[in-house]
Amino acid sequence: MCPHFIVKLRTAILRPAFFGILFFACIPHANEFIAITEILKNPIGPSNGIPGDASHECVEITNLGSGSFFIDSLFLFDNPGGIDSIVTWDTLKYGPLAPHEDCVFNSSVIAPGASALILDQDYFTALQVQPSSHFTIDARTTILTVNRKDIGSGGLSNNDGIAIFKGTRLKISRIVAYASDQCAIFSLTDTLRQTKPQPPEGVSIVPTSLLFCPPVFIPCPTGLSLGHYEFIHNNWLVEWKLGIAAGGASVACSLACCKVGAHYMAASWNMQRSVLNNISILKQGAFSSDSQITRMVVSLPLDSAAYTFTISENGVSTGWTVDLSSVWTPLNPLKINELFPRAQSDDPEWFELFNSSSMPINVNNWRYGNSESSFPITQQDLVMAPGRFLVVTKDKALFSTRFPAITGVCQPDAWMAMDNYKDTVSLWNNRGALSETAAYDYTWFSNWTDQSLERVSVQIPGTDRSAWVVAVKPTPGQPNTSVLTRSSPDPSLEIGPTPFTPNNDGKNDFLSIQCIVPAVYSVALAIYGFNGKKYCDVQIGFQPNFLWDGKTSSGAPAPIGPFFVVATFKNGPQTKVIRKKGILWR
Repeated sequence: MCPHFIVKLRTAILRPAFFGILFFACIPHANEFIAITEILKNPIGPSNGIPGDASHECVEITNLGSGSFFIDSLFLFDNPGGIDSIVTWDTLKYGPLAPHEDCVFNSSVIAPGASALILDQDYFTALQVQPSSHFTIDARTTILTVNRKDIGSGGLSNNDGIAIFKGTRLKISRIVAYASDQCAIFSLTDTLRQTKPQPPEGVSIVPTSLLFCPPVFIPCPTGLSLGHYEFIHNNWLVEWKLGIAAGGASVACSLACCKVGAHYMAASWNMQRSVLNNISILKQGAFSSDSQITRMVVSLPLDSAAYTFTISENGVSTGWTVDLSSVWTPLNPLKINELFPRAQSDDPEWFELFNSSSMPINVNNWRYGNSESSFPITQQDLVMAPGRFLVVTKDKALFSTRFPAITGVCQPDAWMAMDNYKDTVSLWNNRGALSETAAYDYTWFSNWTDQSLERVSVQIPGTDRSAWVVAVKPTPGQPNTSVLTRSSPDPSLEIGPTPFTPNNDGKNDFLSIQCIVPAVYSVALAIYGFNGKKYCDVQIGFQPNFLWDGKTSSGAPAPIGPFFVVATFKNGPQTKVIRKKGILWR
């Protein structure tokens, strides 16, 4: 819930034969701050099944305050028929939960900073039916339940909101916590709704905003995280809201900081600005010991910097990256850096993004597609640090079997198949503005079979022929190997050592031939004797480096003496020939 929120008067029809006026105010008691920090509405398993929806729905609440919270006269509410009291899990009455011996049972107190999990009574029955269906719950989590076997009226629907209040079945004394679209202005005759999100089976929802009204819930990034609120770090909960300041030259960052649990020792805070590892302090201050929630505003210049909010307490510093990209980004910060449209049966399609800016970019609600349609890359927070890569793929599991070491991988809910011959892939930022476009055409490349396409420079527009080459090997999530050898605008040729001595003595036995081949060029290499006789053709393919062993195309040793390496570079009708002289000794 959001602290300090005053709820207005509403007329409440509590029962068909009862009419009255409901008065209540959501004013936290001293040191009380309880929040709903996780809800599982759609467990794995059949609807109304055990294990399944009839046994594994659950609600997590966390005591963010500095005082103990007692669950006496505590009720859960999702609709007029879903009012039920919250009670302790009595192991004698409801059965022992064998996999959770390290949790807390038979306790009506939630300690400061601790979490409690409200389970269906049928969870015990489900563990008897299928022991492997047990949750993973943090140690020392307080286990609670409700008087009925299910949570809510017949269980929780995907769009059910939840309120937890102190009072009776007929009267709300005060709202303790809520998760709904109605911002806690409701009566006991209302049906609470939470229209978004509706995650897939087995995935819970968690709030990303508790210190600002209303609470904002998202699918849990890890699927489930029962027994702790994952956004608390070192007993601090930090949230912020951003808004473009007057004149558009800066962003107003409103911060709220909550010390979870016991009061803190002397603690300080600062906002750091970082550009290319140059760090400066924009603003700093200290926390008051008599206030659990501290609020401040910091002005952040719009200059492509990375901003970090840091709290230092008792010699320990904790930092939060402030996501400025939700309201502002530099021009075209993300580049499409590699494409893999010609997928085989054991490889999914993918493309790679590169953050070319100097600030973190959150790709939440960025879209990809073409002129006909577009799809979200992800609808969860996913921040790319400056200079980092993200692979977007049709099938994350299949991709990971091919590239197990690559961790920056995202699978969109919907995939736009890329054409094998020519296509366009575009990016739109989280505000709907076109940010980047890449294009490819099979006529640009020779001998392109199933290799990926690499971008040789993010400074060249992604729709330009000179931006793309066929990769020697795919490098998803890593720098492209062609950047050093094919981003130059001019071709070149280097050989060495001179002389070289292919006599198998382990010294200078090979001639190194290195070509710089611009993306728009192809190259043909051959080695000639001083008399003009061709010794051999050099098949370099997509690899710009070659080692010559001093033999002709027939396998015979080439004569000693001078020779020439001749590189013929072609770009459409344009041809450029470079010759380098070498000497062979034995």
